[in-house]
Amino acid sequence: MMKTTSLKKAIVDRLKANVAGVDVVAQEVREGFKRPAFFVQLIPYGTNRDSEYILVRNFYVNIHYFPQSYTNIDCLEMGDTLTELFEKPLEAEDRILTADDIEVEIIDEVLQVKIYYRLCDSAYTDDEQSEYMEELNINEEVI
Repeated sequence: MMKTTSLKKAIVDRLKANVAGVDVVAQEVREGFKRPAFFVQLIPYGTNRDSEYILVRNFYVNIHYFPQSYTNIDCLEMGDTLTELFEKPLEAEDRILTADDIEVEIIDEVLQVKIYYRLCDSAYTDDEQSEYMEELNINEEVI
């Protein structure tokens, strides 16, 4: 099962590698940070079973962008940049993840981008014991 921290790290790494001149700030910092800056949150919003064997975990990544000095154009351009950046598949641990949906909006002079992901995992752990077939006899008739 993939760790949620791996997904957040992959998001932060992609931002740092592709958006120059913008700091990624720890979510706990609320004031006194240097602009421009990104805040990144990973928010789980549900877990369910697709079948007896598949567990689906739903997450969205909430990226807040605080521009150097607020201009609507700056937020719109960054919204386009982030959409293009996260439309591409994302590698985290041994997985390749594709965003299900990306929402972009500007609220109170801050760009907010939500990226939705579904993670499918096996519903069983290695600790569970299953009964294995020991011998299989197949009768074949050649025609």
